[in-house]
Amino acid sequence: MGNEPLTHALDAVGIWKSYGEEAVLRGVSLHVDSGEIVCLLGPSGCGKSTLARICTSLLDVDRGEVRVNGRAVRQPDAGRIMIFQEQDQIFPWKTVRGNVEFPLKRRRYANWKPTAEQAIADVGLAAAAGKYPYQLSGGMRQRVALARALALRPAVLVMDEPFAHLDASLRRDLQDLLCTLVTEYRPAVLFVTHDINEAVRLADRIALLGGNGVFAGEYRVEAPRPRESTTREFRRLAATLLAQLATAGE
Repeated sequence: MGNEPLTHALDAVGIWKSYGEEAVLRGVSLHVDSGEIVCLLGPSGCGKSTLARICTSLLDVDRGEVRVNGRAVRQPDAGRIMIFQEQDQIFPWKTVRGNVEFPLKRRRYANWKPTAEQAIADVGLAAAAGKYPYQLSGGMRQRVALARALALRPAVLVMDEPFAHLDASLRRDLQDLLCTLVTEYRPAVLFVTHDINEAVRLADRIALLGGNGVFAGEYRVEAPRPRESTTREFRRLAATLLAQLATAGE
């Protein structure tokens, strides 16, 4: 603990959030460093997506604070980008290239064209740059969303179950791609999932959120990512998390 930096790329500090009289999050704190993947794991309805939206200022907090590189933030900005599980988050009337170029041109990036082309190539879509979303598979559409986000070089990338609707093979491919891109682009990634195997495969740290709106534990995963489910350590940690999840809401 003493070797951790005083500030992180993303800090969520003492987050409280209620809907009506029901508290969804109760004093939750977490941090994510640049180049790190922290998976937020928990059962459906436990507040994972609420916390994700708070971390990108898409939702206000009742109490607490979100900081980026030590600076308190309260409004959405290009330094924090969220990718959802829905596959219709890209513009259907624009090509792959047009989707990735759009935010760069809007923010008047000097080198928007080569920046977009590089991001498209990095997600493996160079050959499909002129295609429209209706011509793409679900996995390819999520690659476009990832390219569009990373082209902006955000400090923080929040991903809310982005691969949940994909089949197992595509999900695995995109998990591998994400690990490669995080090493290259080095955003701080907060990755929301309810899939234990996905969390163990991807995360540098796993934050377990219980059904009562508080953290139920944190687990550091030391092995290089992505990890294979056939290893003893993978199975041990997955079993530990499964047991923790069974009692997390109590």
